[in-house]
Amino acid sequence: MEIDKYQLAWKSDAAQVLVSIDTDLLTKEMQRSQQSFRSTVFWRDARELGVGLLFIPLWIYLGIAMALPWTWYLEIPAAIWVIGFVIFDRRRNPHKTGEPSESLLHCAKESLRQVEHQIWLLRNVFWWYLLPSLVAIMSFFVHVAWRVSSDWWGFLAALSGPVLIGLVVNVVVYLVNQLAIRFDLEPHHQELLKLVASLEDDEDRPHSKDVIAMVSKLADPTRDFTWEKWADNWNNTVPSWRVVAAILVPTLLGAFCGLYSGLWIRIPEMGPVLFQTVVGAVIPSEIAFFSFMYLASRRKKRRQAALATNDQNMPASEVVHQQSGDQKTKRLPRAPALVILMLILFLNLMVIPAIVSFFMYFSVESPFFSKNV
Repeated sequence: MEIDKYQLAWKSDAAQVLVSIDTDLLTKEMQRSQQSFRSTVFWRDARELGVGLLFIPLWIYLGIAMALPWTWYLEIPAAIWVIGFVIFDRRRNPHKTGEPSESLLHCAKESLRQVEHQIWLLRNVFWWYLLPSLVAIMSFFVHVAWRVSSDWWGFLAALSGPVLIGLVVNVVVYLVNQLAIRFDLEPHHQELLKLVASLEDDEDRPHSKDVIAMVSKLADPTRDFTWEKWADNWNNTVPSWRVVAAILVPTLLGAFCGLYSGLWIRIPEMGPVLFQTVVGAVIPSEIAFFSFMYLASRRKKRRQAALATNDQNMPASEVVHQQSGDQKTKRLPRAPALVILMLILFLNLMVIPAIVSFFMYFSVESPFFSKNV
């Protein structure tokens, strides 16, 4: 009888040690997930601040070198507003570094707070990020169109190209942020809500099977950025030459329309031939590409849901084998994706000389550039 009692006590102590180890392990995994998310947000904010700080002196230089009117400089306070907002937001909503002594519930609640704040930022990206710049640049375009046109038709013609490309760019940026909420942040948010609710309902058993599964899903290393994941996303977005053709054809048709307008129709208020050609190519290219990006995101979400359903009815060994097989399928971007990558890079590079040519198109003798403006 005494031996049985000691054995029972030893098993009880061993179970307690196992619970402690499991809790520590889950907390570390949760902190790793939190650190990965915090790092992603930090580099995004650092990129925005760096681009803004480089943008301001470049904008001033272009304004002085081209003798541009005062509306050109409205973009500077817009950039300062974005920089100030990002700094103020980070100070008001700091991303706290996890301590080793923190509980799993505390880590989950802190991660939930960070994700909810990022969802709020992206849902309101139009008001704090896009709108100030849009108002500033549209004011300049209206000023340009008004000065170079002699009647209302000329004014509308001069304004149509820059306004259209500006609106398309802003709409695309807004939609990309909303897609990030829908397909990335919102699922992450729902997983954290379930985890917090489970931990609050039963704080004495944070090592339960359901909690372990949720923490493992949140700390999934496939969420982290890797070049293989980047290549896989591109291959999923542009899986075949048919998709390449569906993007290239409207791009080339738009470029031809812009070229035809500049060489044969010749409406001076619409700017130089290069500007019209680039505008004609960029707009249909972005619409087609982001349409396929949206469709690829939908396909990926359906595939993940199907895999999750299959995994529930599949032995663990089969799941591991299938996941290892998925890892082997990741490659560098294939030829169709590389073609679209090169197209996007080329169009982005051509935007710069196109904008410069638009401003240089109007000589310094033009009334628009006269000193009384």
